[in-house]
Amino acid sequence: MKRILYAIRQGKIGGGERHLLDLVTHLNKKDFYPIVVSFTPGEMIEALQELGIETYVIPSQSPFDFRVWPRVSELIGKKNIDIIHAHGTRACSNVFWSANKLNIPLLYTVHGWSFHAGQKPYIRYLRQAGEKWLINQANAVINVSHSNFQEGKQKLGLQNATVIQNGVNLTRFDKSKTYPNTRAELGVPSHCTLVGFIARITHQKDPISFVHAAQQVLQEHSDIHFLMVGEGDLKEEAIDLVEKYDIASNFHFQDFRNDVPALLSIIDIYCLPSLWEGLPIGLLEAMAMGKAVLATPVDGTKEIIINQVNGFYIKVNHPQDIAAKIIQLHTNKNLAERTGLSASDLVYQEYDLKDSIRRTEQVYCEIL
Repeated sequence: MKRILYAIRQGKIGGGERHLLDLVTHLNKKDFYPIVVSFTPGEMIEALQELGIETYVIPSQSPFDFRVWPRVSELIGKKNIDIIHAHGTRACSNVFWSANKLNIPLLYTVHGWSFHAGQKPYIRYLRQAGEKWLINQANAVINVSHSNFQEGKQKLGLQNATVIQNGVNLTRFDKSKTYPNTRAELGVPSHCTLVGFIARITHQKDPISFVHAAQQVLQEHSDIHFLMVGEGDLKEEAIDLVEKYDIASNFHFQDFRNDVPALLSIIDIYCLPSLWEGLPIGLLEAMAMGKAVLATPVDGTKEIIINQVNGFYIKVNHPQDIAAKIIQLHTNKNLAERTGLSASDLVYQEYDLKDSIRRTEQVYCEIL
């Protein structure tokens, strides 16, 4: 049995963290023994511990934090690790030194590059340089989207890489199941359209445009409610903006919750106005549940959505367009239902979690 150390930048739940949680939960335990190290505590670590997965937290908020490298090396040696699988830039930057020092194979999964449009030129340059360094330290690289793979080839000279797209646990996200009626808990009337934003409340996901769009929608339609679920550094700003607009009676905030399938079951429209993405797991989960989805045509999202067939594109950083699309789906329930069915069909055909895990296990065997 091979012992794999999974490294992740934080213990809070986001797309990359959900990917890791699914991966270690459904890994072939006859051949692989998972151990997880995170650089902050959080709900994901607690969930893993409840499942009996061995976990460790080595506190750090910084990439390339040389202060934690000795502790990582100590953990690797103590646990007789065979492979290190780093998820995300910060995690990889904090384990590559130990991998090289101890001659342990390093696999780096890129959940979206750390450089992107909109950054100051010198920041983008430094991050590209950092990513180029990291991919050259890794024995193999996994990209979760073809767009990230192509960008890596063009800008970083990426060679030792493959694409394994994110998958959905279709047993957990099963639209045919009956889920608790969380609408009653939230106080959302059954006849109202419910629009959901279930993601990290950070700059990348552009939650502020979502709030601006909600205000515009509610000027015309009082029978639409909005749900924002998650944590992040823009949450307080979003709450303040909702209060400023005086739309709190139709806008519901929730902290991170483990019952995401139940939440998705009660929403009618899922909205993801991201500025950039890898391959958004939250979007795939909403599609698996047969929901009408709105998303910006960025990076890996363009590999999932066929506009007006299984979802709808919304313009980047454009509340007016988000509002218009929400109203369109609110007033045309048949359109929302039809695209939701197409979305679900796509996920069931091409984005099953079992397939992505088996392909990842094949990579482990290859680098060993």
